[in-house]
Amino acid sequence: MKKLLFLQSEVKNPFALYEIMLKEGAIHWDKENKTWVSYSYDACTTILNSADVLIPQIDEKNVHQLNEFALHIKNGLVRLSNGMQHEITREITMYLFDGMKKISIDLTLQSILSTTAKNNKVDWVDTICKQLPALVILQSFDFGDEECDLILGEIELLKMIMLPHKNKEQVARINSSAERIFKIIENHILEVQSGLVSRLVMKYKLEYNDAVFLCISNLIGLLIQSYDGCRGILSNAILRILKSKEFSEQKCIHQEWVEKMVIETLRFDPPFHHTKRIVGKDMVVNNITIKKGASIVVMLAAANRDKKKFNNPNNFSIKRHNTNESLTFGMGSHMCLAKHFSIHLATETIYHFLKMYKTITLLENDVQYEPVMHARLPKQITLSF
Repeated sequence: MKKLLFLQSEVKNPFALYEIMLKEGAIHWDKENKTWVSYSYDACTTILNSADVLIPQIDEKNVHQLNEFALHIKNGLVRLSNGMQHEITREITMYLFDGMKKISIDLTLQSILSTTAKNNKVDWVDTICKQLPALVILQSFDFGDEECDLILGEIELLKMIMLPHKNKEQVARINSSAERIFKIIENHILEVQSGLVSRLVMKYKLEYNDAVFLCISNLIGLLIQSYDGCRGILSNAILRILKSKEFSEQKCIHQEWVEKMVIETLRFDPPFHHTKRIVGKDMVVNNITIKKGASIVVMLAAANRDKKKFNNPNNFSIKRHNTNESLTFGMGSHMCLAKHFSIHLATETIYHFLKMYKTITLLENDVQYEPVMHARLPKQITLSF
């Protein structure tokens, strides 16, 4: 029996497994994990576009005993909400994006490298991917250097809020971190972003404190998302670029080319391989009836390699006409709102890095991946320049 869900650290080429499953059917029942797993582009889009397919709730009864600050963060996140709450939090997140001021990514990149790169070497993952995206977000909301340092040091802990299962030690650390960061961001919003809060109160008839809490939770949500999502895009794209013929021959190294490489990487080697949903009422997917309450894993990375949608899907090509139709950022009402921000940030960061250093060499012969199921995230990428 094939193992449908696995740790990315244990599999050399997950796409070969996805290809096998695609040939055998659009959707499969995973007996071991008691969930459906969809592989084809059509099946995945049917599920993602359905208003009756919901985001699974994490610990609704708070069995883990998160404190009030961690609960405010968790309960206000757009990516964990459904129905009307989702519509409101989604628009609030869009307000947050609209309120971001433009940041010079090249200067931020230079600043990070000047203090962390040693002996003309850098760990791209730890130095750039885990810091720059969140730092750009914080700077765009006018957080000071000290605040940025404090928040950046806590994102790894805050990310644990998203874990479906947490031990007592993790909960204690989450609660402590959530209180510290919640208060820092709350003070900042009340002092610097009060205009944004007032607009939300007016538009949605919210209580002032509720609007503040939603701003806090979704700003933290952007930081959490940037930590893994942007990290994965930056990591996978730089690997693809450094191995490309154009880079080795120093041809076509301009911003438009980098952007095309980033977008095709998102299809070909996305950071997130699958996402989970719960069926709100009986539905039919590829002639299979899935009952209300059933769990479905939507295998986005498999859909991105579906030959019925993408011609020669296992070939990496920036000339592909429909690359933008990949499902990496999802589809429907729960499509990731950070799509354009993530593509822009990855393009700008990599382009400026390539401009700064003309000879860049990948020192990793065999890239290792984090031991998680849903995301394929390189643990380390050592570069010399």
